[in-house]
Amino acid sequence: MVASHLGNVDILSMLHSQHLKYESMSSLSPKMGFISPGFGCRLVDAGCNLEAENAAGATALVAAAEGGQLEAATLLVEAKADVNHVGAMGSTPLFAAVQDGHHEVARCLLKAGAAADHVLVNGASSLMLAAQLGDVETASALLEAGAEVDKKDRDGSTALILAAQEGHDALVRVLLGAGASLDLARQGSSALVVAAQAGHESTVAELLAAGAAVNQARDDGGTALMLAVQEGHRGVVEQLLSAGARVQQPAANGATALSLAARGQDEEILRCLLEASKAVSPEDLDELFDGGG
Repeated sequence: MVASHLGNVDILSMLHSQHLKYESMSSLSPKMGFISPGFGCRLVDAGCNLEAENAAGATALVAAAEGGQLEAATLLVEAKADVNHVGAMGSTPLFAAVQDGHHEVARCLLKAGAAADHVLVNGASSLMLAAQLGDVETASALLEAGAEVDKKDRDGSTALILAAQEGHDALVRVLLGAGASLDLARQGSSALVVAAQAGHESTVAELLAAGAAVNQARDDGGTALMLAVQEGHRGVVEQLLSAGARVQQPAANGATALSLAARGQDEEILRCLLEASKAVSPEDLDELFDGGG
């Protein structure tokens, strides 16, 4: 398949004239820029097997999608290459396009019938991948194509949880606008909990404004406030307290946000919690933290 690697139409024509049959397109590497429209047309006309896989289980369409080659992908789609070909780990051409942020190729594949909700062996969908990467263009295309906004992977992650975990505010807004549930959780951790733990203040603000339950607890009883305290995210602690987070809500082991702060090193966080709990008078707080002076 030297001609395929070179992308040389003249060599291809010569070989084709000698009636040599091309059984595979898998030697093509569109990611490296070897397909030209003229060469691709000749190769398709030569009767190549469009579904042949390389050693990694990728077809020519997968390679074109991975490389972001819209012309090559369009040519292969028009030649009836399988847009839902399932390769290693359940990956498809659409996943290949999403993984590398090629939203134009993703739209091409979706228009040709690529399954927007196909999942990998771990249950992850293309929308989850786009959300984790913060790719608004691709996520929007998937949602327009009917992708399920609240689909869960095997661990319980949703697109919203993954976007919140990474602090992708624009993606969070897109998903909320598409009706993403704020209550779904991964092993008890909601989108608000993971955003608070990561210290993403703007994401926390988006989720609270959308109505996220500020005191929703994980399976172990931990709350967004407890995790923000543990990680030392003072700004997030203040946001959560302003939204009504309970200072004395206990986890399964009996710990509270206040007790966790008392064990920590951040006096400002401890003071914020004591003020919110109203367990100590303002005068006593001044005495405790300022020595009365």
